[in-house]
Amino acid sequence: MLKSRTLRFDEAKARADLVALFAGYGVTLSKNGHGLRGLCPFHPDNEPSLSVTPEKGLWHCFGCGKGGSAIDLLVIKEGIGPDVAVDRLLAFAPRAVASEPARSSVEVPSELLDGAAAHYAASLEKALKARNYLASRGLLDPELLSRFAVGYGDGTIKATVARDVGEAAGVLNERGVDFFYRSITFPLRDENGRVVSFYGRHTQLTRHLYLRGPHRGLLNGEALRGAESIVLTESVIDALSAIRLGIKASLPLYGVNGLTADHREAIAREGVREVTLLLDNDEAGERAAASLTEALRPLEVAVFQARLPVGIKDVNAFLVKGRAPDELQGLLASRTPLHLPVQRIAPVPAAPPTAVPAGAAALTLVPPATPPADPLATVGEIPTVAPSEDVVIAGLMAYKDGIASFEFDGVRYEIKGIRLRPGDTTLRVVITIGSDAGSFRDRPDLYLHRSRRAFALESAERLGLEPALVEAHLHRLTEAIETIREREVERLEAGRGEGRRPLTEEEQAEAMTLLLAPDLLVQVAADVDRLGYVGETETKKLAYLVATSRKTERPLSCIVRSSSGAGKSRLIEVVAELMPEEEVELFSRITPQSLYYMGRDELAHKLLVIDERAGGEDADYSIRSLQTRKKLTLAAPIKDPSSGKIRTTTFEVNGPVALMESTTQATINAENANRCFELYLDESEVQTRRIHEAQRRAYGPRGWAADAERERIVARHRNAQRLLRPLRVSIPFAEKIRFPATWLRTRRDHERFLALVAMRAFLYQHQRPARRDEAGREYIEATVEDYAEAYQLAHAVLASTLQDLSKPGQDLVSELRSFVAHAAVAKKVPATEVSFTRRDLRDALRWPDHKLRDTVKELVDLEEVEVVAGRNGAKFVYRLAAQRHGAAEVLSGLSAPEEIATAIGAH
Repeated sequence: MLKSRTLRFDEAKARADLVALFAGYGVTLSKNGHGLRGLCPFHPDNEPSLSVTPEKGLWHCFGCGKGGSAIDLLVIKEGIGPDVAVDRLLAFAPRAVASEPARSSVEVPSELLDGAAAHYAASLEKALKARNYLASRGLLDPELLSRFAVGYGDGTIKATVARDVGEAAGVLNERGVDFFYRSITFPLRDENGRVVSFYGRHTQLTRHLYLRGPHRGLLNGEALRGAESIVLTESVIDALSAIRLGIKASLPLYGVNGLTADHREAIAREGVREVTLLLDNDEAGERAAASLTEALRPLEVAVFQARLPVGIKDVNAFLVKGRAPDELQGLLASRTPLHLPVQRIAPVPAAPPTAVPAGAAALTLVPPATPPADPLATVGEIPTVAPSEDVVIAGLMAYKDGIASFEFDGVRYEIKGIRLRPGDTTLRVVITIGSDAGSFRDRPDLYLHRSRRAFALESAERLGLEPALVEAHLHRLTEAIETIREREVERLEAGRGEGRRPLTEEEQAEAMTLLLAPDLLVQVAADVDRLGYVGETETKKLAYLVATSRKTERPLSCIVRSSSGAGKSRLIEVVAELMPEEEVELFSRITPQSLYYMGRDELAHKLLVIDERAGGEDADYSIRSLQTRKKLTLAAPIKDPSSGKIRTTTFEVNGPVALMESTTQATINAENANRCFELYLDESEVQTRRIHEAQRRAYGPRGWAADAERERIVARHRNAQRLLRPLRVSIPFAEKIRFPATWLRTRRDHERFLALVAMRAFLYQHQRPARRDEAGREYIEATVEDYAEAYQLAHAVLASTLQDLSKPGQDLVSELRSFVAHAAVAKKVPATEVSFTRRDLRDALRWPDHKLRDTVKELVDLEEVEVVAGRNGAKFVYRLAAQRHGAAEVLSGLSAPEEIATAIGAH
């Protein structure tokens, strides 16, 4: 494998055209001696400092020091891993090798695929991981595996077949490696039972494999013989799941577009009369149902569609969640006809709606026997809720987004303002009642008898109705609204738990590609670049880890600090945009009590974003409680609606939350600061130039291309976040870490540093083997690589926050030392005799006056700068105090990654 990878790298370098690659990045190269010169694309470059030697395939910048091969160019410029860069170069560079002989020239024995199927089946017996995968899908059934000769590609088939023959058959790839390596294999057979192809399902990646050429063969094709009715599923795994649930005549398609000629021929040959589509519960499945119906129409079969319940992605999920076979039979019995041949078959009547146990169910509308003559004039059209799992609510005509319409005994009601918060002690809604005599609107509290009675009397008098009839309707409305609220809350909670909607296989594959990238955090920073936020590489990585930490039991928090206009709000906005929208709560301002009245689990494992710190200061105490205790509890006096007496009611809001906020304030309450990473933005001229360049690019083709790519980048990251599991992380070398203990605040900083190491491992969880502790709880282990990156990210942050000086103060001290040194040389005096005013510094450093004034005051207070003159109204003159310890000394006690690696014997 190592040799193969080395050869691929060498081939990619040999085939790459460095001149064309740099041209693609807008770099024009000109002849210079034996090589080429141009402006470096990695830093502001006025004089050509980039040297390219095409004959050697090498490049180097004498300005910034970057250089290497074509692979390095793509890795640095695109933020991708070396293997991905090699794939791109091999895919797009012209092949400079002799063409391979045609595969058709190699004779493949007809029995080879049968033998391969037997070999894979035998390999499955010894493959524990493969069997565990099948068990996780509910398919580890000996009879099922034997009947369909299910197997596993363990890589040993290459020893049983000649390489040229194996490649010609497709079971070996062009490198002579098992094509189905690490994949579960399913033989696909022709009408005579011979293996003509395979389907492979990778056990670690969302990858579906087939032999080259058009799809051939069927799985379970023998079930068509003598069957008048069959079920088509979207995948092989789903078909086997349906078979396990008792639907014996189940055949798989090969994806939503996978109805093949073999399917059509078998259906026609065996005289099948009915086809029921049991597809994935997503938009692609719905679209596929229509296209498949058209494809099956020429066969003169009746086509039906059976829909899975809300929250169930596919048939395999139905099986894994333990749903009963009878329930699947019921779904098939209540199928919907899509195409019925003339005088061939009558439609199957849908089963009447029945109540279902509590769960994430949709609402079924039960209209009155006689529709109203005309709708309420005040009621707009409300889209109805499509029934799935049925929860019967008598009289409900429509419901969406807190608005419902009902009819009882010919009287129509529109309800607005239904809040989906369980546990409310009031039910105050806007009710519009209408009949042929007119309409009336008011906002009663349906939990209060006096309020219901007043509404009934007033509306009855205006519309000529009996008050007792209206009051009875209000009782029914109260029960109906409570049911709607309960079901919608359950549905939203179920949706939140499963990522709101199932991901398509394409979305999963793209997200998993990101999660499996060795340089995942580098790609994160590169993607944030593509979204328009350039520079600040380490800050972006740390902010992304903070946002991701919301999924853990020990979330991180950060405060982004900078001058006004530096881009702090934009950084938070971009990072938050990469998180699933259902897991982010963004506020411009929070009042002191507002968080206490959120839903019980409305904030749990959310990213809480406060646009500006000033907007959240009133709620500082509740935010700190959420950070520390991971829970809010409020006891408040509330009037009891039934008795009218005041009673103490307890409100609880669960965390934990990850917090991100920004501020321009020079100082922050220490109680807040020591719970957060303080991220200072780069306010240098170099960073300003980067931003200017990005702004200019936005007004040209490169900027338009970035805008077009934006949606794909955001979707990929959101889906990747949805695929992260709430695993615990163990740091096996934690006891070997030394951390500075001089400052009291390090008691919290040490904890945050360990959490950062764990967060890096958490983000890379799909690249770590899962383990189980003695109690059977699943977890992953952090590595030295996780520690090294956390060390790099936290070093600058902690080095600045562990000092008394703020980051601007540290920057000004550094600038002052340089300023004083130059002035001492120019004036030919000792540095201790150099004095200066704020104007001198403003002219030399170009800092805004307000920032310079506040920072100089801080330096004076901490005795880093002495006041030479200026009291009693005179102009202030300053002198730099003697140098103290620097940032490097502050963290000298923190273990370096090399020390950790040595301590645990890692190489």
